[in-house]
Amino acid sequence: MKMTKSLRCIFVAACALFFAQSTFAKDRTSLGLAFGGVGFEKKLTQSATISGANVSLPYTQTVFNPDAQLRLDLPLADIKENCFVSLSLGYDFSWSGYNSSGLTLFEDDLQTVHTFTMLPELVFAKGDFRFLVGTGLSFGISNYESEIKTTSASVTEEYSQYLFSWDLELGAKYHLSEHLTVFTNFTLSMPFVCLFRDGKISDGSNSMDYDDSNTNGRASMRFIPRAGISYMF
Repeated sequence: MKMTKSLRCIFVAACALFFAQSTFAKDRTSLGLAFGGVGFEKKLTQSATISGANVSLPYTQTVFNPDAQLRLDLPLADIKENCFVSLSLGYDFSWSGYNSSGLTLFEDDLQTVHTFTMLPELVFAKGDFRFLVGTGLSFGISNYESEIKTTSASVTEEYSQYLFSWDLELGAKYHLSEHLTVFTNFTLSMPFVCLFRDGKISDGSNSMDYDDSNTNGRASMRFIPRAGISYMF
């Protein structure tokens, strides 16, 4: 019974929010789809022979993974004639894959990332243009799977990563018509908590679980450019 009352309250609040933004805000609710890339520095090691000795040399490489975003923008209320407050709710899906094979070794890696964002924004209007500045929180769930095979052994590894980040976003929109809008945005995502969970490695006959760990402040900052189109209701 309490759960039913809670759901009713949430439904009423959502309806009130929708009608309030439709009545008082300068724009209307829009749903958009964007594509871009997630860039960050990846830490790697390279084997080399120096003075007859085999050594591992650490280095960093900037990589980009493809990204797709589903975005819901809810204009909330006007501040001035050319400025209003909006709330952006986003879902991003990004992925990366790597595979290589040779005479004695085969490797196949896959990482998928689901990210949910909530960004309050200030939107500045000038004609059909909209310029926005937003800041808020994001939560990412990353799943990693790796398989390495040699002529004599096979090793699989997998783990999950949970990333809490503070995001800063700059963007622009242009109204093509009453309902269609094109937009672009650039996001800096700064992780402040990174949790590793459910890690394990197996060679087929033996399996070992990783200890869960917390790597606060040690995850790489991400930069995400995107461009897309949205429909305004």
